[in-house]
Amino acid sequence: GDGTMRWEPGWESAPRSRKDPQPYWRVAVSDKPILIRLQKILYDELGITIPIRPFDNGEDPKHKPMQRIETRANVALAHIFRVIQPIESRNYKRGWLAGIFDAEGSNPSRGQHGSLRISNTDPSILARIVGYGSDLGFDLRLENLSPGHCRTIRLYGEANERGRFLGTIQPA
Repeated sequence: GDGTMRWEPGWESAPRSRKDPQPYWRVAVSDKPILIRLQKILYDELGITIPIRPFDNGEDPKHKPMQRIETRANVALAHIFRVIQPIESRNYKRGWLAGIFDAEGSNPSRGQHGSLRISNTDPSILARIVGYGSDLGFDLRLENLSPGHCRTIRLYGEANERGRFLGTIQPA
């Protein structure tokens, strides 16, 4: 998946040139129900309508085709920026972890061996995953896999911990 926010307060009224970074917000994933859920939240909570569009065609056999929700409208960007600021409530942390798990998480199927993991390349996001997980009572630890691989957070604990984690955050 891909998520990007490039916007700062004041950009909606400041004169901009072609050399300035172009403001936009985008979420792209291969799992369309996630985008439908996000689209509904944006409309219900902010009155913003953003269509779902193709992101890539999945020509690379290693990747599934992805779709995206993206806006460059300054009014929409201002609303989104305002609401995505971290809120330190338990409910916010649950929802934030559900979103990152939807986009970047993996959970082996029943009967398969393996651990619940969340991967990302951004150190601040990795730290937030571990911190929010700890705040909710989970032992999430950063793993260092072989060079060239994305950094991964792993859920530690007994077998029932996976179910407790998923039941707590309630991903899509």
